[in-house]
Amino acid sequence: MSALAKLMIFLGHEVSGSDAVWNTRLQEIIEMGGKIFLGHEESNARNANLIVYTQSINEENVELIYARKNKIPTIRRDIFLSKIASDYGRVVAISGSHGKTTITAMLANVFLVAGEKFTAHIGGDAIGLGNIVYKGYDTFITEACEYKRSFLALNPDVAVITSTEFDHPDSYKNKQELIDTYMVFGSKINNRGRLILHNETDVYNMHKCAYVPICSYGDDINLDCTYDQLIKHKNGCYGFRVRYEGQPKSYINLNVAGKYNVMNALAVYATCMALGIDECNVVKGLESFKGVERRLQYRGKVNGAKVYVDYAHHPTEIRAVFDTVKELTESKVKLVFQPHTFSRTEALFDEFVGVLRCADEVYVIKEYGARESRGGKSAYELFEEVKKEYSGRAFYFDNIISLAKELVASLKEGEILLVLGAGDVDRLVDVLI
Repeated sequence: MSALAKLMIFLGHEVSGSDAVWNTRLQEIIEMGGKIFLGHEESNARNANLIVYTQSINEENVELIYARKNKIPTIRRDIFLSKIASDYGRVVAISGSHGKTTITAMLANVFLVAGEKFTAHIGGDAIGLGNIVYKGYDTFITEACEYKRSFLALNPDVAVITSTEFDHPDSYKNKQELIDTYMVFGSKINNRGRLILHNETDVYNMHKCAYVPICSYGDDINLDCTYDQLIKHKNGCYGFRVRYEGQPKSYINLNVAGKYNVMNALAVYATCMALGIDECNVVKGLESFKGVERRLQYRGKVNGAKVYVDYAHHPTEIRAVFDTVKELTESKVKLVFQPHTFSRTEALFDEFVGVLRCADEVYVIKEYGARESRGGKSAYELFEEVKKEYSGRAFYFDNIISLAKELVASLKEGEILLVLGAGDVDRLVDVLI
């Protein structure tokens, strides 16, 4: 939402908006000339000509009710996004349960290096780029989120599907319903477009997309876009040679840690080949990419312990981050986790329990309910299960200050602290540092 607000300011529109709590994104919009209200009130909407609302806002929102009662036009964020995208020469949509923010940001960096005329709408703050890049109207690059099927509003020319893991139990009844929706998304690609598809997704053999050329990527040497000559450097970053359509291509040394970023880079490479971007610029853009905030982001030291923060809020993401960090150290890895929504915690409860027990110590902090007020399972229920039959140490805290005091007292030289979650748990790092 904040990226769209910024884009509207770039395009010369007057922008106002409201949010439930204060955050740095609001400050950015104010500094750009937008008007921000804290909290939701009828008066906030009175001077609007159009109201754009996120799908996580419920129908009882006072501003939404006021707008409809007074015949102020309203539009859902996903529809608004699709109308913006339709103004561009071509649209690139990045979807999937994991990796879409990093891939979108990587692609934006490549386009920037290549001097393309483009706009990138990113679901996180790319280091050095932010969450919106406006450089022209030839190509629109955007994340395509499956939450409440919002990505079905788009008709992309090139689309990426990175994964199809079950991640929104408040939007889909079961895994099959999610897969069926991804198949619909794939079928919405324009006839002369292309689908970039990870070979381990559940829609790899998508019969509904048979008319769309598919470029597969992943670990298998027989795929359209893969790699060989993989080398792991001491800093946890990887170097590899791309193999595209059976031919060896350029060697790439990434500047972001984790093998999962090799997969992200392959998705970007395949997308750029489909769009006709010069390979030399693709390599330069991938190698100069500095990452996304809260994606295994190093924030500093406490008592000599290194502190990293990551947005990981799904068991697979937590495992990937944990495995990457374990490659960098033989010391203790302590993990702070804030569950995100009650419904996700319940739907993936056993998976969360299993992955959290991998750490030497686990600190579970009160859940970030986001759009949910209750239902499902709580952070405390997750903690209660984690500590059973667990050889490590598990703790529960209901506020950031108490947890920060405990960590300052217990962290030691050489240890690593991972702070994970999609809510406001990153504030803990600000307090610690």
